Amino acid sequence: MTNALRTLALIAALLLPTLGHAQLFRAYLASDGSDANPCTLPQPCRLLPAALAAIANGGEIWMLDSANYNTGQVNITKSVTIQAIPGAIGSVVLTSAHAIFIDTPAIRVTLRNLVIGPVSGSGTDGIHVGAGAAGSTINVESCQIARIPDGSAISVQGNVKLHMVDSVLRDNFSGFHATNGTTTIFRSQVIGSTNAGVVAITSDPANSPVVHIDSSTISRNNPGVWVYTAGGGVGRAFVTRSVVSANLGNGIETRSEGGVTDAGAEVSDSVANGNGGAGLYNAGGTLRSAGNNRADGNAGGATSGTITIAGSY
Repeated sequence: MTNALRTLALIAALLLPTLGHAQLFRAYLASDGSDANPCTLPQPCRLLPAALAAIANGGEIWMLDSANYNTGQVNITKSVTIQAIPGAIGSVVLTSAHAIFIDTPAIRVTLRNLVIGPVSGSGTDGIHVGAGAAGSTINVESCQIARIPDGSAISVQGNVKLHMVDSVLRDNFSGFHATNGTTTIFRSQVIGSTNAGVVAITSDPANSPVVHIDSSTISRNNPGVWVYTAGGGVGRAFVTRSVVSANLGNGIETRSEGGVTDAGAEVSDSVANGNGGAGLYNAGGTLRSAGNNRADGNAGGATSGTITIAGSY
């Protein structure tokens, strides 16, 4: 880390005092830090668990240079912003279980400029939001989650609000997987998933996963966007101003089983082209097109099943 970056960080620390003697508003991590330190700028800590313990609820953790900042699952149990400074790679590695685990209700977590991926073993998910996180808000900004071999880049089980912007989910087993909650994927890429790219799936009547995809690219997955329901659960996907292309299966697929059409998608001003199946595919659910989409060059045709033109939920 350059002296200039240390100077800028020191100025920021001096301008914003701590909230109290016991816990910090800002904690600092560095590759040459030590968890025996107090996590201040002059004496940064080394790993995320130490910094999480040092900050007050609602505080911030700054990664000052490029390094891996964990050795096991990182459990987030308070409102916090975790971010790497511009130009640094703040790495959170997947060794076992999940890289980042959030299962606390009514907290607000922002993850910014992080890189999440495996280092040894298989683990499960990059970011896992459990059912216990109901009422929480999760922001994923300018992050990259790649090469998760057996799980999902991001998995959401809780009734939360998750916002992902300017991020990349690349070459994972599954990209984004939701069984509950409301998610916005904006200006992001979900590419190269072995399984589906973006999934809203439920068989629980108490769960209603809703995914909004806007100004994003969903490519080289199998399928691209998949909404699946059974047993009375309700799932929705809204795809706007996006490209769903070159997926191995269908581009956008809705599928309901059990005789109840609770899987739905609405597509507007988007392109579904070059997919291995149909561009828009409906099997027992409800798939609406605003009538301003393009579905070219799909091996299974532009559409399959009943597609309703216009209308909204």
